[in-house]
Amino acid sequence: MLGIRVQDIRFELHSESFRARVHTYERHPHVLRTDLISGPCQSLPLVVVLKLHDDRELFEKEERFYKTFESERIPQFYGTTTIDSKPALVLSYIEGTPLDDLDDSYLGSLIDLQTKVLDLMRCLRDSGVILEDYAPRNFILNGEALFVVDFEAWEESPAVQQRWPDDKNLEELLQIRAETIIEKVKDLIESRIRNR
Repeated sequence: MLGIRVQDIRFELHSESFRARVHTYERHPHVLRTDLISGPCQSLPLVVVLKLHDDRELFEKEERFYKTFESERIPQFYGTTTIDSKPALVLSYIEGTPLDDLDDSYLGSLIDLQTKVLDLMRCLRDSGVILEDYAPRNFILNGEALFVVDFEAWEESPAVQQRWPDDKNLEELLQIRAETIIEKVKDLIESRIRNR
């Protein structure tokens, strides 16, 4: 990714102080990839993400998600901190490529990728979660594994069941969303090919 800015910061988590080198990407200035420089490294991995929020309500909603749900297909939640007076989530770093950054080598495997997206959305649904922000940037592909990394916009199962009381309708919604994500990915790839 272009537009990387690097700086050192300090933050606290569970009354422990950490110093970290932060990599800020121009496209995602609120998501800070950090390499821990000092601190009790046994309580955190060496690389974590600090996700800053300007909106307190969205921060609290995403924090509630991470406190409520766990999955191998989402970042691990370590807690919260404050960076430059902004609340931040401390999350595990998911190595991989956001779906909106895939190159043309993936054009032949978009159907397989759509199946992975749908399987991930079903997994979330089965855990009682419906993702409302299904932009390709929120999905990270790491080899054969697909992860989702943004939970500012989600609904819990009771609200979902009120809106979608018929499982068949909910399944159709998930299929449409998976198709929409892959169409966006295809459009992005084809646009980059045209602009070469």
